[in-house]
Amino acid sequence: DENDDNILKIDSKYYTLNEMSNLNIDDNCSLSIFHVNIASLNKYIDTLHDLLSVLNFEVKIIGISEHKIQQDSFLNQNLPGYTFEFQPTKSTHGGVGFFIHNCLTYKLRNDLLITLDDCVESIFIELIFENKKNIILGCIYRHPHCSINDFCDNYITDLLNHISHFDKPCILMGVFNIDLLKSNSNNATAKFLEIMNSSFFLPFIQKPSRVTDFSATLIDNIFMNSLDYETVSGNILCLIADNLLQFFILS
Repeated sequence: DENDDNILKIDSKYYTLNEMSNLNIDDNCSLSIFHVNIASLNKYIDTLHDLLSVLNFEVKIIGISEHKIQQDSFLNQNLPGYTFEFQPTKSTHGGVGFFIHNCLTYKLRNDLLITLDDCVESIFIELIFENKKNIILGCIYRHPHCSINDFCDNYITDLLNHISHFDKPCILMGVFNIDLLKSNSNNATAKFLEIMNSSFFLPFIQKPSRVTDFSATLIDNIFMNSLDYETVSGNILCLIADNLLQFFILS
């Protein structure tokens, strides 16, 4: 519904790197979050570092999908000023993690890891603040071959029910491989969006995140279960691998 007040609060669009630097982000009173579908962290870590270096603010959290780091892989994952927490993947195209700025205090939330073999990979942390509510963050990768209905019935519903018990703001980002642009024409996509919305999670990325000469899909996203913050969100017009970056800034 275009008249829905919740939707009107979400201003999601495309930004160039120059426009990102003109947002006047105050590092002291904002939480800036990126999500990158990186398709091999070892291969593109330098590209990510170069991108961060041209911004005039510090990105506090960087969610990484498809890092492709297996248990015994060689790691080229150094990003100065950040700690890298990740889950290794058993797949050739999986893996999730977070680069967490060293100014933040956090703890891992392994109690939120719900296993759905060969279908979903995830990692969760909780940011700890002295005078504000803590914030839970999750990065999720749904493998394309996994049924959307199985993902909804056997994973996302249980996860959202678990999160609801904590009464804390929660941000879920990642590669869901569910094209939200088809929510009016595909029953499984509509089901996923309805489950998210029923737990008050709204998508803060609303324009295609992967664009080619032949298609435009919204398969990467950042959801949050609160509208109590002023936010800016969207896609950055800068490719790492074949995907645009998503960003989400809470003031």
